[in-house]
Amino acid sequence: MANRRVIAADSPRLKLIAIVGRKVTMHGCRSTFCDWCAVNGVDHALAQKALSHKWGSNVTQAYLREDMLE
Repeated sequence: MANRRVIAADSPRLKLIAIVGRKVTMHGCRSTFCDWCAVNGVDHALAQKALSHKWGSNVTQAYLREDMLE
């Protein structure tokens, strides 16, 4: 298995955090995104899918396979 820390260090998200120049975490960024979605009326299921979270029961996941793109 590859070293996840090495792979993550090259991610564009972490490069952006470095540019911002403030102490932030990926969890904080993801949480902020989730808050933004809620405030702006983004469907909860879509926000969870955008964050690659599992959403709903196993049955829901089996039947709701739509990519939710317009």
